[in-house]
This record gives sequence, C-alpha cells and structure tokens, in this order.
Amino acid sequence: MRKNYFMFLFYATIFMAVTISCKKQDAKPLLDTKLYNSKLREYTENVGIVHNEGLDYFLKGSKALTANDSVSGWQLGDGSNLVNDNSISKQVISFSIGYVNSNGGNEVPIPDAVEVLQSAVDNLTPTSVEDVWDDELSRLDDENLLTVREKNMVGQLKNIFSDGYNLNLNQADAKTYFENRLNTIQAQYQTVVFEENEGELYLGLLNLAKASNNYWHNSQELDNYDPTKLENPIIQLDLIGYIVGWTRAVIADYRAGSLNPSGQYRRIDKGIEYGLAASLTGWLKKIAPGDMEGIPKFNEILPLYDEPLSLPTPLPVTIMYWSSESELNDTVTDYSQDLEVFQNPLDNKYYANTNYTIIASDGFYFHSNNNGLIKIAKIINGSVVTIYRMIHPL
Repeated sequence: MRKNYFMFLFYATIFMAVTISCKKQDAKPLLDTKLYNSKLREYTENVGIVHNEGLDYFLKGSKALTANDSVSGWQLGDGSNLVNDNSISKQVISFSIGYVNSNGGNEVPIPDAVEVLQSAVDNLTPTSVEDVWDDELSRLDDENLLTVREKNMVGQLKNIFSDGYNLNLNQADAKTYFENRLNTIQAQYQTVVFEENEGELYLGLLNLAKASNNYWHNSQELDNYDPTKLENPIIQLDLIGYIVGWTRAVIADYRAGSLNPSGQYRRIDKGIEYGLAASLTGWLKKIAPGDMEGIPKFNEILPLYDEPLSLPTPLPVTIMYWSSESELNDTVTDYSQDLEVFQNPLDNKYYANTNYTIIASDGFYFHSNNNGLIKIAKIINGSVVTIYRMIHPL
C-alpha cells in the first residue's frame, strides 16, 4: 500500500511538471518593458514633427490671404487649388490620412469621427472642445482602456489649456504660458516606466501639444498671426483630433482581441491623422480670413484593361457608392452612401435586393484596395462595364 502511495505521488508530480511546462509554452511572452518604453517614446516624439510638416505641406506656398480672397484663388504648396465644398472635415481627414500613411490615402474616414470634428469646428470654443475631450475619455473608461495613472496625466494636459484660456491670454503670452507648463509636465513624468499598452495617448498628446503650440504661435509661419489677439483654441482642437483618432483605433483593436504593443504604431498614426485633420479644418473654417470652404482636388480615375468585369467575391455587406464620375473625381473618399449589392447567379447581374427584382443603381462602386492600388467598378444596368484605377498623386 505504501509503495502504491509513493508511485501515485511520483506520477502526480510528473503530470504537474508536464502541465506547468506546457502552460509556460502557451503563455503570452513577457513584455520587454525597457524596449517597449524606448520604442514608444521614440515613436511618439515624431507625432508633432509629422503634424507640423503636414500643416506646412498643406498651407505653405499659398498666396497671402485677405478678407476679400475667395477660396478659388488660394493655391496650396503643391500648386493645386482649393475647391468649394461644405463637408470639409471628411475631405480634410482624407488628405491627412493620405499624408500620414501613403498606403491609406483612399481609406474611408470613420463616420462618427468626422461628425465629432465637424461639430467641434462649427462650435469652436474652449468649452465645446473640452466637452469633446471628456466624451472621448468616457468612451475609453467604458472599455477600461486607460490606466488610472495615464488618465491622470492626460487630465493634467487638459488642465494646462483650460487654465490658459480662462486667463484670456493674448497669443504671444499664451505661447510662453503653454510652453512652460508643458515642459513642467514632461519633466514630471520623464522617468515613468509605462506598462503594456500604456503611454500611447499621453505621450502622443504631449508631443503634439508642444509642436502645435510652436507652430500656431510662430509669426514667421502664418501671414495673419497677430500676437495681440486673444488666444483661440486651435491647439486644443489638434489634441482632441489625436484623441478621436487614437480612441477609435484602440477600441477597434480591443474589441477584435488584438490590442497589443505591435499595433501601437498604427494606433498612434490614427491619432496623428485626425490631429492634423482637426488643425486644417479649424484653420480653414474658423481661423483663416476670407472664404475658406474647400480642400485640394486630387482624385483621378483611369480605366484598366483586361480586368474581369465583376466585383470581388464574396461581396461585402455594403459597398461604397458614388452616383457620378464628377462626384468621384471631386472628392477622395466622400461618397453618396453605402449600398447593399447582390449578384444573381443566373444572369450574373447585380441587384439591390435578394429577390433580384431591383437592378443595382447605375454608378461607381468601390472594388478593392490592394496595397494602395484602388479599383473602382462602374455598373450600368446591373453589369460591370469598366474597372478603373483611382489615382491619389499625394
């Protein structure tokens, strides 16, 4: 009996050792905290650089503006003209996405992000911008995606600008005030060791705030800069743009079960894209003199030959749709609506319903995006008649 007892202990020990070993092999690799922090700080230091360079690309080379200038007379740094349009946020976001990420120039702007930025610009006050800031942080709280420590850091950044605007500073004094306080908070947290998936929001906002403060308060950069004017909340607008883009990226990763350090670059890029878009939208709509309704026109489609005249299968739930070629040419990703499309296996035509009784609307449908090669399908009377390549020269 004693022998059996020891034999039991022996095999039980072996079993436990094997089980623990297997679990260790299946366990998530330990985070190299030092490397993680090094890469995170290195990458977020570029946030402000890319933001300011994007502003330069868009704004430099334009002629001096006066209150009587019309948008059609304003040229961008690349020589293209602005064109009139009312839905400016969606289009400027398209420009920003294309500038920050050359492979994403035809990526569809996130609809609710567009609405948030458009609303913020249309009601551009320190209070309205702060309301957006609070709403975005609430989204992160709902998903438990901010540590208490980082939330406190981000709150301190918000307070810097809230306090500054409440002082009714002129633009010259505001620059110094913001610069000093941003340097203070940077020094306060310079040695913080961030944990996994922590620090992207705070560090991105900090570096964007410093760069934005320098850009918008540099009298040599902007023709209509007046240091005696009261400060406007365009820096805050930059920051909520970063929050809007980064928040949607991090929530998407979390819900997909793919929230990990390897995705930090894409998430930070989303923040840069929407921060840049917020800057440009605020400048065009509220800050610049004259009639500033518009953006660059930089879309073109060219026919492709020897392409199968069909949409890729399986068909998505909905497909982006443009009703006319002029609509497609005049905007980058602005489209009429998302349409449901179904292919009838009997005649291979495309229909708007599953009963195949309503022919799909004539027009242009998104086909595919293969490493930046954007294809558009033209459908007439239910059949694909031409496949185009969409050109984004930026």
